[in-house]
Amino acid sequence: MQYRINRCALQALLQRWQRDLPPGDIQDVAQRLSQWLGAMDAVRLDAAMRTLESAPAERVALSQRDGDLLDVRWEQGVQELRALVAQHGAPEPAPRGRAARLAPLPAVVPEAPVFAAQHKRYLLTQKQLATQTARLREGVRQLLARSTGALRALAALDAVMETMLAAREQAVWAAIPAFLEPRWHWHMQAASGLPTVGVRGFEQDVQALLAAELELRLMPLQGLVEAARKGT
Repeated sequence: MQYRINRCALQALLQRWQRDLPPGDIQDVAQRLSQWLGAMDAVRLDAAMRTLESAPAERVALSQRDGDLLDVRWEQGVQELRALVAQHGAPEPAPRGRAARLAPLPAVVPEAPVFAAQHKRYLLTQKQLATQTARLREGVRQLLARSTGALRALAALDAVMETMLAAREQAVWAAIPAFLEPRWHWHMQAASGLPTVGVRGFEQDVQALLAAELELRLMPLQGLVEAARKGT
C-alpha cells in the first residue's frame, strides 16, 4: 500500500517549476517523492492487513451520533486547514498611522532578507499543516475505533501506516523547501526590475505549493472518512 505520489498535484507543480530552470539546476522530483516503504515496513504492513482481513465480513456503520460527529469534525478540520493555506497567500498587513508615514517605500527590495522571511513563513505554515492534519487524523481514527469489526481494524491499520511512514514522510516534507529558492530567483529575474511583482508572484506559487501539500496530506484521511460513511 503506497500513496500515488507520482500522480499527485504536488509532483505536477514541482515538475512545472523545474521546466523554468536551467538544465543544471533541475532536481529529480520523482526521486524525492518516492520509496516510502522498505522491506521491514512491508512485513509490519502485512501483519496489519491480516488483522483487517480477519475482521467480520458484514458491513459495519458508525452510530448516527458518531457519524454526525465525523462529518462535523472532518468538515471543520478541512476548512481550518484550507484557511491556513489561504492566509499564507494574503499579503502582509501594511503599516498604519505614524509608522506608515515614517517608513519610506524602498526603491529596491533587499532579496536575501525578503526571501529568508518568506522561507520562514512557509516552514511555519508547513508545520501547522502537519500538526493539524495529524490531530484530525487521530480524531477520525478514534471515531472509527468506537465501532466494531472492519472499521475498528481499519483504524488500527491506519495507525500502523502512519507510524511506518512517519520518518519517510518527514523526509519528503523536509526536501520540499529546496525548491523554493530557485523559484524565488526565477520570479525576481522574470519581474524585470519590479521586485514587488516578483515577490507577489512567488507568494502565489508558494500558496499553490501548500495547497498541493495539503491535498497529499489529506489523502489517508479521505480514505478513512469514505470508509466510515459507506461502512466496509
